[in-house]
Amino acid sequence: SLPGYVYRHLIRKHIVRSAVGEEIVDFTTTPNDSEDREVVQTRGNNSRSSRHDAHGIIKHVTAALLEVRPGLASSPSMTEMSATAVEMLVFGEIYNEVFDEIAQLTKEQDNNLSVKMEKLFANSDNFDNRSNSCCDSAADRMVSQPAIA
Repeated sequence: SLPGYVYRHLIRKHIVRSAVGEEIVDFTTTPNDSEDREVVQTRGNNSRSSRHDAHGIIKHVTAALLEVRPGLASSPSMTEMSATAVEMLVFGEIYNEVFDEIAQLTKEQDNNLSVKMEKLFANSDNFDNRSNSCCDSAADRMVSQPAIA
């Protein structure tokens, strides 16, 4: 089927592009020309490349599916269910790459947060030790035993 062919072709393109050559080939029509021209761009370290691919694949496969099976576009709920099914297939295939991309993008922020949390816990442990040593009996008197249990 056409949607299956589009799906397999785009997934294969994504896998090849992410494994081998970080190169984007785009066909564009300039205002002066009526013919399509091949434009090659280098991706470099595009931190969103897998997410862009996933969204593009979802868009094109959903469009092909709705074109071939117009009954799936008969109502908004059917269209949404069709798009959700396509999303599940696409992300099922390339989820690990997309998630790794997000994890790599947020790695520095995660490390900074971990360091701050370690400092916070170290400071709170010191604070708890000081407060417990001087106020244990006062805390016991202020809070009834059934409330603690």
